[in-house]
This record gives sequence, structure tokens and C-alpha cells, in this order.
Amino acid sequence: MARRQDCEVTEADRRIAQLEPCLAAYGVQSRSISWLARGTYAEVYKAETDVGFLVLRIRAPEAQAEEVLFAGEWAKAVSSQAEVVSPLRPTGDVPMIDNRCVDVAPYIENDGYNEVGPDAWVKIGSWLGTMHRLARGVEDRAPVALDYGNHPHEGLFDRYLEQSRIGCTSDAHLKLMRRVDSAVQSISQAVGSRFEDLPVGVVHGDLHFWNVLYRADQPACIIDLDFLQRGVLLHDLAYASHWLKEWTKRGGVWSDITARYLAAYEEGRESALTATEQSCLPWLLAYSGVFFFVSKARVSWNRLTQDQHDLEQAEDVIRELEDR
Repeated sequence: MARRQDCEVTEADRRIAQLEPCLAAYGVQSRSISWLARGTYAEVYKAETDVGFLVLRIRAPEAQAEEVLFAGEWAKAVSSQAEVVSPLRPTGDVPMIDNRCVDVAPYIENDGYNEVGPDAWVKIGSWLGTMHRLARGVEDRAPVALDYGNHPHEGLFDRYLEQSRIGCTSDAHLKLMRRVDSAVQSISQAVGSRFEDLPVGVVHGDLHFWNVLYRADQPACIIDLDFLQRGVLLHDLAYASHWLKEWTKRGGVWSDITARYLAAYEEGRESALTATEQSCLPWLLAYSGVFFFVSKARVSWNRLTQDQHDLEQAEDVIRELEDR
């Protein structure tokens, strides 16, 4: 056991030693660095520096320097009216560790991910609309169709779908894939060519409950800008709608959360949803559910025969729409 702990300490020390010159590349002097978390797409560290506390993230191997630089440009464009994390810009090239980009941003004090009320998510809806509106000026410089992440553009969806088929070997898994194929067919037939008419802009690409920091039960800042890219704006709304749909079932003050969220979004965007957006939103909600399911299946089919919530929610939405 002691030997294993020694190895872990050595690895942590190695990482911290690598991060110190990365901070220097952002014009910052380190006083101390400590590990915070490891996620699917980043290793996260906290640093005390001569300019205050900062967060350093060693990004996924797929991330490119241009994406790191664009995140800073995007934040500058939208932060005057929406609370978003504002990454620092390096003095030269984006620093790398083991061929992985390192980005740096201010550390934001928060109360963790405690339960918040519907008013908090109404404010987030307004911020999302504001982000979509203010990012129009940088849209032409945004990445397009990132080949990793959680924004379900067609190319990524198709790749995740094919990857999920590779590990699909048992009868139970094959049965699930037939349900996936059926859902995809229903969505494709329903949306059809209308998809080409949906407004496009810079999407956050991963706007869910855990990518918002909170203080005193109110949103303080939207974080995790890894998947910013040019895409269909409605995907950001469909993503959030997964949680909104579940929370509506609580009743009471939550009963109209979806309508309030969408109204706040339209206010922030300063334009109403188009007729095409209104008709396609529930179908893209179903599409997102299928995407979440195959994004898990492509990694491992373990437990997915028991945990089918994303797929079941998509199928429920499709049935509701087809019964109208």
C-alpha cells in the first residue's frame, strides 16, 4: 500500500512541476498548486499565484490550441451581459503537457452543486439567450464540428453511434440498438429538411446543471467552455430540456419551469424562437437523449441494460409527439 501511495504522490508532483511553467506562459507566477478533480475531458488543478487563485486544466488530447484561444475571445464578447468564466490569454503559444493543451482561468468561489430553485434556472436561460446573441460577432472564428465532446452535431452523433455498435454483442445489447435505430428513424423522418432552417451560432455545447457554479442558491457563473463551436443553437436548449422536463414533474413552483426557461432565453436572445425552432425543439430533446445513450454505450455497455433512462426518455418524447 505504501508503495502505491508513493507512486501516486510522485505522479502528482510530476504534474505540478509541469504546470508551473504553464502558468508562466500566461504571465503568472505560481506560489502553490494542488489537485482539484479529474473529469472525462480535463484534469483540474487550483493554483495560488501572484494575481490570486486560478484554475488550471489539462485538456483532453483532442483539444486544439485554437479552441483554447477562441474560448477567451468568446468570453470577452459575452461577459458584459452574461456571467461566464473568462479564460486568460497566454503571452505566446498555448502551453502543452504531454501533447495536451493547458488553459487557465480565475478560480470562482462557489457553494458547490447544492439543489437550487427554479428562479436560478430562469436566470441561466436568460444568460444562454444573451450568450447566443452576443457571440454573433465572433461566430465566423468559432471551431466547427468538434470531433469529441457533448455537442451532438450530425458527424459526432454518427461516429458515436457506430462506435457503440462495436461493443454491442449480447442479445440484450442488440435489442437496445434496435430501439436506438428506431428512435433515430422517427426523429429523422419528423425533422427532415427543417433542420437546415434552424438558426446557427456559437453554442456552449455542454450546458447542464453541473457546468454552472452557484452562490446563495443563485447561479454565479457558467463554466467549462471546452465545446464552444458553431452549431445549431437549439441543441443548447434541447440539452437543458432534459433536466427541465424531469423537474417539471415535481409540480408546485417547478410546474412551469420549461416555459419560464424558454421565455427567459427569448428575452436574453432578444428574439422569439422561430416557428421551425418551436416545432423541432421536442424532437431535438429526443435526439439528445439518444445521443447521451450512445455516448455511454460507445465507452462501455456495462450497466446500460439496467440504466436506460436517456433512451427511455427519448422514446417517451417520441411517443408523445406521435400521439398528437
